[in-house]
Amino acid sequence: GIITNIGQNDFTGWASSADDVVDEYSVDVPADYGISVSVSFDTGEVNFDVALALMPNPASNIIDISQTPSSPETVTSNGTYVGGETVLIEIYANTGEGDYNMTIWIFTLDTDGDGFYDEDEITCGSDPDDASSVPQDTDADGICDVMDYDDDGDGYEDANDSFPLDDTEWEDTDNDGIGNNGDEDDDGDGWTDTEEYQCGSDPLSFNSQPDDYDGDQICDPLDDDDDNDGYLDSEDAFPLDAEEWLDTDGDLIGDNEDIDDDGDGFSDAIEITCGSDPLDANSLPLDTDQDGSCNAVDGDDDNDGYADVTDAFPLDAGEWVDTDGDGTGDNSDVDDDGDGYPDNSDAFPL
Repeated sequence: GIITNIGQNDFTGWASSADDVVDEYSVDVPADYGISVSVSFDTGEVNFDVALALMPNPASNIIDISQTPSSPETVTSNGTYVGGETVLIEIYANTGEGDYNMTIWIFTLDTDGDGFYDEDEITCGSDPDDASSVPQDTDADGICDVMDYDDDGDGYEDANDSFPLDDTEWEDTDNDGIGNNGDEDDDGDGWTDTEEYQCGSDPLSFNSQPDDYDGDQICDPLDDDDDNDGYLDSEDAFPLDAEEWLDTDGDLIGDNEDIDDDGDGFSDAIEITCGSDPLDANSLPLDTDQDGSCNAVDGDDDNDGYADVTDAFPLDAGEWVDTDGDGTGDNSDVDDDGDGYPDNSDAFPL
């Protein structure tokens, strides 16, 4: 091999299509450097080719080849990394013979010394001649963002990542600028994700919200008083009706609306008026004469034609007068006036 220095190296040689068809030179290229070779013959009567190949199998590892009819002919490693490798320079004399000049340039791949190869900086959009201008590589994976399909290295391609430069976020369901991982309310429906999980709704769907009958921001599955009527659901016959909570007779009509709470056939109003319990089916208004008017409001409880106020026996339809006040009505008393003489022999029985 020939010894080269960083920068320009000039050599001379002679080639002939008759007895020196191919000249070969091996060169060790330092790491992070490339190579360029230019060959020109002193006479224009020589037709020649120049090739650059990678050792140790140059025949199958051609890097560059120049077959132009003009001189000089140049080959370069640009596009192929040869740093730390041995390359082979081949000069073919196809026709003619003569002396030639060969210039070998060993050039740095990183002109500004910023740690990024010039070729990569050009591709990545930074300035290869300015050490302060370096390719952006968010995830420090060695692939600049321009060429990296996943800039932040979070496993989600940039095309599908709402936060391509933030490896802690990749989705923003409600488009509020806060990624789902940091957003307490992913779908922006006013319910936190935790609440939605607890309440059984979908935290990623705005249209799926917890049931909250009374609108107190406590979902029904967690609210012990869904309708906020002051009665616990466990004790409320109508947990989703703030106007009802009790159904004494089990007829599915709440007591507040039901005119006969205990279902005994007497309206609550009548029972209250008549003194019976409107919440107890076994407590019925007293209606001695069964005329549909309870005794409390009936002017003639026994329906004997005598008003209760003048009826000595207001609950006995067979009696209404007790002349002698002995507790036995005149109709059944054999001595109405109690004078000791039976009515049937008393000229004045009363």
